Amino acid sequence: MELFGIDISKWQGDFNFAKAKSEGVKFAILKAGGSDGSARYVDSTFVRNYNEAKKNGIPVGAYFFTSALTVTNAKKDAEYLVENCLKGRQFEYPIFFDAETEAHKKLGKTKFDAVIKAFCDTLESKGYWAGFYTNSDFFANYFHGETLASRYSAWVASWGTKRP
Repeated sequence: MELFGIDISKWQGDFNFAKAKSEGVKFAILKAGGSDGSARYVDSTFVRNYNEAKKNGIPVGAYFFTSALTVTNAKKDAEYLVENCLKGRQFEYPIFFDAETEAHKKLGKTKFDAVIKAFCDTLESKGYWAGFYTNSDFFANYFHGETLASRYSAWVASWGTKRP
């Protein structure tokens, strides 16, 4: 079964969720925030986007773009996400780990797997449905995508007209 969903962050500005719903959008994955080195942040439109999606009856999930390169920092990012974005809100779709930087490519599959697991396990320990977001190149080449996808929800981006 295919469902039409959208990925929304501050880059879409004041997104019109009512129009999106009328055009067939069935769910939205919202950027909750991220980490840049040691600084963590909430996406400037997250609260608005969450409220608008809910007001328009669009089920939501979220993602956190992380620069975490260690298990310790991945856990800290997940804790920050829970405390500053997720707490008190209801999600019908997973909360995704998102990491696609050049530094992540250099970790090696085993270390990258451990970072993803630490983030997802921390979310699950807090009662959230966890997953990871990536593109097909990262999924195939920079961590054990198939193995992790057998444990966590996987969102693999594919741009263009053909699905992977």
